[in-house]
Parts: sequence; structure tokens; C-alpha cells
Amino acid sequence: MFLFLRLDFSVQEFGRRNPLLSKQLGDSISKLSEMHHQTTRLTDCRSNWLKKAVCYLDEYNEMLDFIVRWSEKAKSLLRANIIWNSSVHLQEQIRLYQKIIFC
Repeated sequence: MFLFLRLDFSVQEFGRRNPLLSKQLGDSISKLSEMHHQTTRLTDCRSNWLKKAVCYLDEYNEMLDFIVRWSEKAKSLLRANIIWNSSVHLQEQIRLYQKIIFC
């Protein structure tokens, strides 16, 4: 900000000394100022996009971690040689077990 105030003062001083060149310099500074303003807006916009991208990346990494952990659990179940039975078969085993205990 201080730099722009100093530049403005220098331009005014130059304008008093060189009135013919002052108009050209003023136009160039106006164009430069507008470019600076546009660049600042673009930078803010891109900064917001990057912040959103970081949030999406964090969410993606959390989901990926969750999926990897469940995949590892599934692999460990496959290695455990679990025998999967139908519900009918399990009910039959429960009844048989209850008969043995209560007899």
C-alpha cells in the first residue's frame, strides 16, 4: 500500500514537471492498476479453488483409508478359513446343541 502511495506522489510530481507526458503515464498507470486488480481477483478465486480441492482431497483420503482398512479386514477373514453356513443349518445346530445341554 505504501508503495502505491509513493508511486502516486511521484506521478503527480512528474505531471507537474512534464504535463505533456503526464497523460500517457496516467493512462499506463490506470491500465497497470486495473491489471493488478484483475490479478488480485483471479488469485483470490484460484486460492478458493485450491482450498476446496484440499478439502476434497482430505475427504478422498479419509474414504480411501476407510476402504483400505475394510479390504484388509476382508482379506484377513478370507485367510481365517471361516466356514459360512446357511441360517437353516445354523438353526439346526442350535437345536441340536440345546437338546444335548438340556437332556
